[in-house]
Amino acid sequence: MTTVALDRVAHLVRVPVRLGGDDLRFLVDTGIGVSVVGTRVAARPDVLDLGRTFAGRRMSGQVVEAPLVRLPELAVGDHVVHDGLVGADILYPYRFSFDLAGERMVLGPLS
Repeated sequence: MTTVALDRVAHLVRVPVRLGGDDLRFLVDTGIGVSVVGTRVAARPDVLDLGRTFAGRRMSGQVVEAPLVRLPELAVGDHVVHDGLVGADILYPYRFSFDLAGERMVLGPLS
């Protein structure tokens, strides 16, 4: 079990992550089916472009397409994802909860 500090950006939650040795902050949206990184993160030399795209639909029905990438090691607190595809798998293997008043996210194993 690990606890990480969070902060708020408008109505969104943001947590610290460590990506390939760099400290960054990622927004968390538990309602989105795919994790997304910005173009600056995707352009890093340690991020692998997989040469494929992912297409999804906005609530309006508009199709949105984005390139798929593979991140280097990504850590949220003590939990590390090695060589993981950017997608819902980042938090999938963990039980997590938000304490918004205490400004923290708690991560632990599912079992």
